[in-house]
Amino acid sequence: MSAIWGCIDLSGADIDQCIPDKMSECTYKYKIDRREAIVDKNIFMACGLQYINKESRYEKMPFVKDDIYYTADVILDNRQQLISETSATEL
Repeated sequence: MSAIWGCIDLSGADIDQCIPDKMSECTYKYKIDRREAIVDKNIFMACGLQYINKESRYEKMPFVKDDIYYTADVILDNRQQLISETSATEL
């Protein structure tokens, strides 16, 4: 991944429909292979993904599980080993 951006309205109000486009606009000048976003009530979270290895094409970022929002800007080696050692379920 190459970028993470977003916002949370702490008052609980829904995210204004213009905000995701305005925040994402500045990323179009960079080489990003895919952009993904979540807009959920008062939360907007987006990622710009770059395909730097074969696994990059299949990443699901950002994502939500059990009302927790996840994203990362990492290259994660030994992913399966980490999952088994932390007893996490495969994401």
